[in-house]
Amino acid sequence: MTPGNSNSTGWASWIKWLVGAIIAVLAAGTGIVALLNYADNKKQEIQQQYQADLEVWLNYSPPSLGGEQTTFLRGSDRIDFESGKKSSNPQSDREWDLLFVCGPNRFEGLRALGDSYWHEKGVADFQQIGYRELRDANYNKVRNPNTSNFDFYYAHMSNVPSINHIFFIKTTEGNIVKLQILDYELYDNNPDVCRNMKIKYEVFPRVSDPPKPIPPG
Repeated sequence: MTPGNSNSTGWASWIKWLVGAIIAVLAAGTGIVALLNYADNKKQEIQQQYQADLEVWLNYSPPSLGGEQTTFLRGSDRIDFESGKKSSNPQSDREWDLLFVCGPNRFEGLRALGDSYWHEKGVADFQQIGYRELRDANYNKVRNPNTSNFDFYYAHMSNVPSINHIFFIKTTEGNIVKLQILDYELYDNNPDVCRNMKIKYEVFPRVSDPPKPIPPG
């Protein structure tokens, strides 16, 4: 082999090696890009799952005890929210949660019985009240100096809470209730006797939050 042919062969080999090296680098680069894209997509999936889990946690609520209930309270009716039972003449008030008071001179009121407490929410959308707001409300029990009882309110029927007014109640058994006044109706169409109060309520157990989702690191 002449020196010229040897140089040509060496040059060709070097060119092949260079081309192969470039192809390998390009292939490696494509692999790195694909790996980075996979990592980005995986990170995005993890973040999206975290946001979904956090949304579930923020809106957490245990199942209610019996779902939404609607009933009428007549003057002097007591109600036990867990059972839904009512009575206008019980032997004792200790096992009941709430009394719809029918007083003289067309006065009406709601009165806490037993070991129940309350929080006044005011007019609001019943469905928009979340479990945490209900559970974490500032429940108290204040004696009315005019009646010496624990009244949510006690007033002339012209000055009682309006329709859609909401109270939160912690029951004698320790559960929590959101209660909404739906309507007042005359009894036998007689304006001189106590009215009936139509209410909607839902009872929940009082439980702690589940573990909060941990943000991705």
